Amino acid sequence: MDRDVFISYSHKSDVELAAALEEGLRGVARTAWGLRPGTRVFRDTTSLAASSDLGGAIKDALVSSRFFIYLASPAAAESRWVREEIRHWREHHSMDAFLIALSDGRIEWDTARGDFDWQRTTALPSELSGAFPEEPLWVDLRENRQTSAYSMAPGSTFRDRVVTLAAPLHDMSKDELDSKDLHLQRRAARIRRSLVTDLCVFLVAAIAAGLIAWQQANEAIRQRNLAQQRATIATARLLAATAIKDSPDDAARAQLLAGEAYRLRREPQTVAALFQTVNDNPTWSASTRSPRRSAPLRRRPAESRSPAPPTAG
Repeated sequence: MDRDVFISYSHKSDVELAAALEEGLRGVARTAWGLRPGTRVFRDTTSLAASSDLGGAIKDALVSSRFFIYLASPAAAESRWVREEIRHWREHHSMDAFLIALSDGRIEWDTARGDFDWQRTTALPSELSGAFPEEPLWVDLRENRQTSAYSMAPGSTFRDRVVTLAAPLHDMSKDELDSKDLHLQRRAARIRRSLVTDLCVFLVAAIAAGLIAWQQANEAIRQRNLAQQRATIATARLLAATAIKDSPDDAARAQLLAGEAYRLRREPQTVAALFQTVNDNPTWSASTRSPRRSAPLRRRPAESRSPAPPTAG
């Protein structure tokens, strides 16, 4: 897999900075929704096993990378693994693609000698001696490392330095890349706002539809209850009218109809029907309300008996 850049750093001092740099490089000029990262980065996050040679995975990553970023520090300059990575790069790649980000220590360039001032430089290994005919591109990340200031917000110092490193990776000037990245960020923000707006409209429409459906359901229930109430009233009044009509001819049936009408609907019409059927048939009504009881049996008086005659002695 081809990569844009290989990050070499000290695991003792620069893990946090290396992670922030990787994230920043991936974010610059990233397409909307991150379908493709701005930069394809390789960063070793585990310690290498003791060996006289670089691991196969590290070698493959170095071979397949177009650029090399060295996080310069005294600890990295003393790291055996970092120095081997630098030696491997010098043997197989152009040093024009070698970028430096200073995280600690010092870098001093001796213009007269056309090389680093090795008496004053503390952040570079000797493997870089004579590697550059002129001062290479490097950025100063010491302040960001000391304060853990890794914001990629527009205008931040860390973003400015990440864009400086990323520009040659994208074959653009720093200003061109910065402009492109800001354009992509604004475009992504517009897309997000549009989606949020559409989602809000859909949500409002769904809520409105739900409220309308709820109101319609309540109205349907109200209409059903009203129809049932009207049917009950009509039935009660019909029973009351029928009871009044049939009362002279069939007292029992009339009073049953009037009673059912009164049970269904207590209103003047059903009350009047009930009273009229009772008044028209008082005997039947009384018999139905208070059925006759059998008269209690009376005990017959005991018959008088003459005393027994005395027995003769």
